[in-house]
Amino acid sequence: MKVNTALGFVFSGLSLFLLKDRSSSVKEFAGYLLASLVTLIGFLSIIEYLAGTNPGIDQLIIQDECQAMGTVYPGRMSINTALNFLLIGISLLLINNKLFNMLTISQIFSVIAGIIGFIAIIGHIYQA
Repeated sequence: MKVNTALGFVFSGLSLFLLKDRSSSVKEFAGYLLASLVTLIGFLSIIEYLAGTNPGIDQLIIQDECQAMGTVYPGRMSINTALNFLLIGISLLLINNKLFNMLTISQIFSVIAGIIGFIAIIGHIYQA
């Protein structure tokens, strides 16, 4: 697992944990900060794919070998994972917002991320 992917999973889980209990404004701020980091990780990875560049943010913490598992960009998560982190991050940012029924939008983004993940699992099962 790539480092950015692992951080995205940890940050999104911690964010959800902190945002579910709104008793403390410090917890809520920390939850939104972690959700923002998840969104940023996904957004920057998508921008890297769209621009076709490799600024090296994927290897800031741990350096992957250049030929690691035949990847073009070592350390970079897949485009599906980046899109899911973007969707989950936005969903976490909207989860407690009462304006314009943002909870429904949050749930829609979560379901879309779940569908993308489910399709990836099916692809692995059928070795596609």
